[in-house]
Amino acid sequence: MKKKKLIVFGIGVFVLMGIGTINKSLSAQLSFLMTPLVQDIKMRSGETKNLGFTIFTWSGAFQTVKFRLYLLDFNLTREGKVQFFSPGTLKRSCSLWCKIDYPEIAIRPGEEKRITVTIKAPGEVYGGYYAALILENI
Repeated sequence: MKKKKLIVFGIGVFVLMGIGTINKSLSAQLSFLMTPLVQDIKMRSGETKNLGFTIFTWSGAFQTVKFRLYLLDFNLTREGKVQFFSPGTLKRSCSLWCKIDYPEIAIRPGEEKRITVTIKAPGEVYGGYYAALILENI
C-alpha cells in the first residue's frame, strides 16, 4: 500500500476595500473583522478538509456591508511586500484546490457570518502550498 505524503496548507486573509470606490464617510462606517487571519493545516494527499472563517460587524455600524470572497496566489517579496497572482499561477499554489461556500455575502450591523473554504488535495503532492483568501468590499 502506498503511503500518502503530508501536505501543509496555509490560507492567509487579505482585505481589499475598493480603494477609489468608497468615499471617506462610508469607509468610516465599515467596521468589521474576519478571523482567523491565517490558517495552517496539515493533511494528506487526496484528503479533503474544511476551514472555517468568521466575519462580523459591530452593532454600531450604520448599514449592511457586502463582500466578495475569492482566492488568489500570493508571494512575499524580500522587502516584505505582498504580491497577488491569478489562481494556479505559482508553483506552490493551492488556490485551485479550494472552494468557498459563499463567494458573496451581506452582513447587517451586529451580525456575524461563518464562511467555509473546502480544500481537496490532489494525489501525489507533498510539501507546502498556499493561497490568499481575499475579502473585497462591493
